[in-house]
This record gives sequence, C-alpha cells and structure tokens, in this order.
Amino acid sequence: MHRTDTRDWASFSLPFPDAVVFTFASSEPTPHNETIRITIHPSGNWKMPLHWHPSESPDSRPDTRAGPGCERLSCVDGSLHVFVAEGISSNYDKFGSKGMIVNFSPGQRVQWDRSRHAKETPLTVDLVANPVLWRNICSAVLDADKFPRLESTPWWLKALFAILRPAWHAWLLPLTLRIQLLAIFASHDLFVYHGYIPYYYA
Repeated sequence: MHRTDTRDWASFSLPFPDAVVFTFASSEPTPHNETIRITIHPSGNWKMPLHWHPSESPDSRPDTRAGPGCERLSCVDGSLHVFVAEGISSNYDKFGSKGMIVNFSPGQRVQWDRSRHAKETPLTVDLVANPVLWRNICSAVLDADKFPRLESTPWWLKALFAILRPAWHAWLLPLTLRIQLLAIFASHDLFVYHGYIPYYYA
C-alpha cells in the first residue's frame, strides 16, 4: 500500500480531535514560503506546538528548502493567543482578534492557539510558512491508519502491528504518528521545544 497522493490538493481537513483545515495558496507545492490559511473548528483541539527555528538564514543553509520557518501570523477571525520566548527567561503572551499580526524571528520559541477565553468559537489565521512542511504533516496525519500497511513501513513494525491486540494496536498507532511528525518537523528545520537542562558552574 502507498501513501495517498496529495500533491494536487489545495485543502486538507484533519479529523477530530484536531478538527482543523489547512488551505494552501496553490495546489502544487512551492519551494518558497507562502500564506497558509488555518481554520480551527470550535470542537478542535489543534494548536501550534512550542517550537523554534534555527537562527541561520537560508543563505547560510544551502539545504534549507524554504524561507526562515514561520515568518508571520495574522488573525483573520476569532481570538488568537501567541506565546513567544527568547533565551531562558524572556517571554511574553500576546492576545488579539481580527487584524492582529505577529512577526517571528529565527531563534524564538513560538506557540499559538485559540485564546482560552474563546474555546467555543472558530479561529482562522494566515500563517506565512513552508508549505512543503505542512503538506507533509497533513498527509501523515490523514494516512495515520494506513501506516501499518504502507510499503515504506519497516517490516518489523508491520509484523508487530499484525500480532498486537486491538488495545495495544490503538496505543502504538498514535505513538508512531508522533515520531513521524517529529521527523518531518526536524527535516524542515522546525524543532519542537522540550525544555532545557540547566548548567551550573562549579
């Protein structure tokens, strides 16, 4: 079994609990950053994970496939919450509604989602970012149930899924998706932030 061919898709609707729609400016992937419209439905739990992009510019990273990660976030409708951190202790929260624009810089740690005071209303934003990254993320999520049967899945994982009881199968499937998403993020210079280990001088 092969992955779903989504190369000509202009819109991806991720199911519950994410309940989010990604709409791309073009149905064909482009090598440059573009505006991606993201709509989180009232029942959706999706949010941008706390992450950071390397401080190197595209000019100093010839392997970079698009611009410097997430460039700009604009609120189109709803209530938006953005968290930005720099260094170890410098951080701030920003709340806003339609018309709010936040520009990001490489090296910042960023997370955003629907404001906690507006959990029952939809949120629509325009994110200027790498379209190839988010196309791959959406495709992996939509094909999550196919993973145990894909030709690209390692044989030992296929065998493991085949012998697992349903409860263990249901536990392992989201874990393998999580690993896939982290690998896709890292391959496109987006690194999910897991905290830091403090260093103490003697």
